[in-house]
Amino acid sequence: MSAPSPLVFRSACAAGFLATALAGWHLAAPETRASAGKVVEAGSAVDSKHRERKLRDGGIPAQVRETMAAIRGAATPEQRMRATIDLVQSMPLSDLEQWLENRWFDSGDSYDFTLFNKIAYQRWEAEDPEGLIAYHLKSNSYRAQEMLAKLAKDDPAKALAFCAGRPNPSIELDVLSSVLKVDAKLALQHARAMLERGAFNDSNYYQGDQFFQELVKKDPAALESLFADMPARLRQRAEGALTGQKLKADFAGTLKELMERQDGYKTFRNAYSDNDNIKAGILDHLAGLPDSWKKQIANEPYNLINPDNAGKWLEADLEGMGFSGTDAKNVWNFAIQYYANKNPTEALAMLGNMDLEKGNRDNVIENIFRNAQNDPKKMEALMAALQTDEDRAIAQKFVKVTDENGETVARKEPHLIKEPKEWLEAVMSGDRANANTYTYYIQQWPKEKIEELTTEFRGMAAADKSSLAMLLANSSHGDSGGSAQGLQGEAILYLVNNPPPKEEPKQPENPSPFGPSRSFDANNAASRHAVFLAQKDPDAASQWVQSLPAGETRQWAQKNLAKNWAMYDPEAMQQWVNTLSSTERKGVEEFLEKKER
Repeated sequence: MSAPSPLVFRSACAAGFLATALAGWHLAAPETRASAGKVVEAGSAVDSKHRERKLRDGGIPAQVRETMAAIRGAATPEQRMRATIDLVQSMPLSDLEQWLENRWFDSGDSYDFTLFNKIAYQRWEAEDPEGLIAYHLKSNSYRAQEMLAKLAKDDPAKALAFCAGRPNPSIELDVLSSVLKVDAKLALQHARAMLERGAFNDSNYYQGDQFFQELVKKDPAALESLFADMPARLRQRAEGALTGQKLKADFAGTLKELMERQDGYKTFRNAYSDNDNIKAGILDHLAGLPDSWKKQIANEPYNLINPDNAGKWLEADLEGMGFSGTDAKNVWNFAIQYYANKNPTEALAMLGNMDLEKGNRDNVIENIFRNAQNDPKKMEALMAALQTDEDRAIAQKFVKVTDENGETVARKEPHLIKEPKEWLEAVMSGDRANANTYTYYIQQWPKEKIEELTTEFRGMAAADKSSLAMLLANSSHGDSGGSAQGLQGEAILYLVNNPPPKEEPKQPENPSPFGPSRSFDANNAASRHAVFLAQKDPDAASQWVQSLPAGETRQWAQKNLAKNWAMYDPEAMQQWVNTLSSTERKGVEEFLEKKER
């Protein structure tokens, strides 16, 4: 469809805006100008040299200054509005981009600015939608995603052509999933082309998984037909999506086939990653699983246990089903934490029959009473459910909250905080007693909240950012694979690139809210994060390790990741090691050989 002419668009714009814009201006009631002045049209009569003249006081082109002076001098709000519309419609589209990019429009009135931007973007979208998408992509604007989704629906081929060859293939994969919904044949054809040019690989695993899930719903055979063109690790993820579909249709039969395969558990893990029904289904087949599968489940219980099925895992006779005593404890310890959130009284009763390590048992009691400390009646009922004086002593700590001087203080409970900005305010307030609890609860937040918190973290001042990064990096809660695990990785990466001082001043003006006792061991933190992330997603772990700056910390993270990865998938580990530089590969291989002796 051809783009509308500027004249047509201008007429439509005037019709759509005059009534509402005038009303808005009158409501704003700005002061009347002394004289109208003459509006200078931008663009057509201005040569490139004239446009490049700059103001001495800020680098704004002189032509822009003259134009804005004329608009500011308009006698009435109505004249200023019409001058704003004329300005947008008279300038070439290339100049419009410069005005938006540099925020040159400044009439001294926020309503003018809003109107200018609105009609400027509308004109640009009408005349050159792909150009506007490219502009929004430069700032990672959500508008780019919205416009690409609309373009994929209206003109799938144009949307894919726009994305092809761009430096970030994740954008192309997002559009590919959108196109799949309206034109499966075209999407499949484009997926093959992406595989041929190497743009579709396991480095963009999230977008790839999204495409696989969409394709397997529409045409499982079509997904399988792509396997031959895929690199090994990408094929494993694609096969996981296909296996998930097969498990839905025939859980017992598909599970039997997987148990006969050497890579069966790895494929099963890829299949259940985002499917709670598959996670629930495995509970009925625990006794018949191979010993290696039982070991894997015990090593990564967070992948299968959730608040909805935690009770069933606690009821299961794991040792009777062939789990070792140690592995059964590991599963129960994780399950009781989830179960206690919804059923605290029942969880306390269960503790009497569970042979948990003391630290794990104490942690369950602490979390239960921490959650209830603002409800005296609930606290009283829970205290009555405790069976030993030792347990009651642990719970008693939460009956009264004191500060460092022993004074009773009121505090906002972390479990009640649901918004990232509120969480940051509470965390940075200096509440040392609750520091560990704050990091626990964000592990339960949805992905959107974590993304918002991550954005806030990135924009913090250096001192505050370092302080918060220390809390996140030193937290053991990120090891459990919760939703904030990615944020913990970003915090560690920040501290590796911006090492905190070895010793804090004795009396700092603005002390860290988490105290001078907080220290950061870069090698330990990076290695620990990589190992625990690998248990959930080895590909993501390997990418994270390579994002670390070259040096000792990255070398140790590579070594520890390889050592732990080799325990359950030595083939994939070796494939990754082979991608390292010769120096790094030699260091990892020597470390593995030394450990094997």
